Amino acid sequence: MGNVSYIDSSGLAVLIEAMQKVEKYGGRFALAGLQENVKPIFEIARLDQVFRIYPDVDSALSRE
Repeated sequence: MGNVSYIDSSGLAVLIEAMQKVEKYGGRFALAGLQENVKPIFEIARLDQVFRIYPDVDSALSRE
Protein backbone atom coordinates (compact mmCIF):
# COMPACT_ATOMS: atom_id res chain seq x y z
CA MET A 1 0.00 0.00 0.00
CA GLY A 2 3.05 2.26 0.16
CA ASN A 3 2.45 3.56 -3.36
CA VAL A 4 -1.29 4.19 -2.85
CA SER A 5 -1.86 7.91 -2.33
CA TYR A 6 -5.64 7.85 -2.82
CA ILE A 7 -8.38 5.31 -2.26
CA ASP A 8 -12.14 5.61 -2.76
CA SER A 9 -15.08 3.39 -1.91
CA SER A 10 -14.44 1.18 -4.93
CA GLY A 11 -10.88 0.57 -3.80
CA LEU A 12 -12.02 -0.20 -0.28
CA ALA A 13 -14.60 -2.64 -1.64
CA VAL A 14 -11.89 -4.46 -3.61
CA LEU A 15 -9.75 -4.79 -0.48
CA ILE A 16 -12.69 -6.08 1.57
CA GLU A 17 -13.55 -8.63 -1.11
CA ALA A 18 -9.92 -9.75 -1.35
CA MET A 19 -9.71 -10.15 2.43
CA GLN A 20 -12.90 -12.24 2.46
CA LYS A 21 -11.62 -14.51 -0.31
CA VAL A 22 -8.23 -14.99 1.34
CA GLU A 23 -9.76 -15.75 4.73
CA LYS A 24 -12.28 -18.13 3.17
CA TYR A 25 -9.35 -20.33 2.16
CA GLY A 26 -7.68 -20.04 5.55
CA GLY A 27 -5.21 -17.34 4.58
CA ARG A 28 -4.37 -14.14 6.40
CA PHE A 29 -4.82 -10.76 4.79
CA ALA A 30 -2.91 -7.70 5.96
CA LEU A 31 -2.19 -4.20 4.75
CA ALA A 32 1.22 -2.63 5.14
CA GLY A 33 2.75 0.78 4.61
CA LEU A 34 -0.37 2.95 4.43
CA GLN A 35 0.51 6.51 3.51
CA GLU A 36 -0.41 9.19 6.05
CA ASN A 37 -3.07 10.70 3.80
CA VAL A 38 -4.77 7.31 3.29
CA LYS A 39 -4.89 6.22 6.96
CA PRO A 40 -7.76 8.57 7.90
CA ILE A 41 -10.00 7.01 5.26
CA PHE A 42 -9.62 3.61 6.94
CA GLU A 43 -10.19 5.18 10.36
CA ILE A 44 -13.32 7.12 9.34
CA ALA A 45 -14.81 4.00 7.78
CA ARG A 46 -13.69 2.02 10.84
CA LEU A 47 -11.85 -0.35 8.56
CA ASP A 48 -8.79 -0.02 10.78
CA GLN A 49 -10.75 -2.35 13.08
CA VAL A 50 -11.42 -4.82 10.26
CA PHE A 51 -8.04 -5.04 8.53
CA ARG A 52 -4.74 -6.02 10.05
CA ILE A 53 -2.67 -2.90 9.35
CA TYR A 54 1.09 -2.74 9.83
CA PRO A 55 3.57 0.08 9.36
CA ASP A 56 5.64 -1.89 6.84
CA VAL A 57 5.89 -5.25 5.10
CA ASP A 58 8.54 -6.60 7.47
CA SER A 59 6.28 -5.94 10.46
CA ALA A 60 3.36 -7.63 8.73
CA LEU A 61 5.39 -10.71 7.83
CA SER A 62 6.81 -11.09 11.33
CA ARG A 63 3.34 -11.03 12.91
CA GLU A 64 1.39 -13.09 10.39
